[in-house]
Amino acid sequence: MKLLKLGNVKGKPIRALSKEQDKQLRTALADREDHLKPLWMVGVNTGLRRAELLRLRWSDIEDGQLVVRRSKTGRSRRIPLNAEASRGSVPTRGVNQERW
Repeated sequence: MKLLKLGNVKGKPIRALSKEQDKQLRTALADREDHLKPLWMVGVNTGLRRAELLRLRWSDIEDGQLVVRRSKTGRSRRIPLNAEASRGSVPTRGVNQERW
């Protein structure tokens, strides 16, 4: 497995959750039962930007990947879904077939 090197993007440091912050967020999400939980689970597991998360549609899931059709850069990209993100998105799919 090749590790990604975190660096600067246009002179700005890349922001990521610390291990402790990640643990706290996942603990809070585990106890949460509402319509936004799938969105939070996908976000914390993929690192998608807020706008990208809010534009997601069920049809954006293809072969175990999320297809971000319009990103900040204007280009589309594919994000692999890990098992936790997949589990987090499945339970409420019947609520709204088009939007998450």
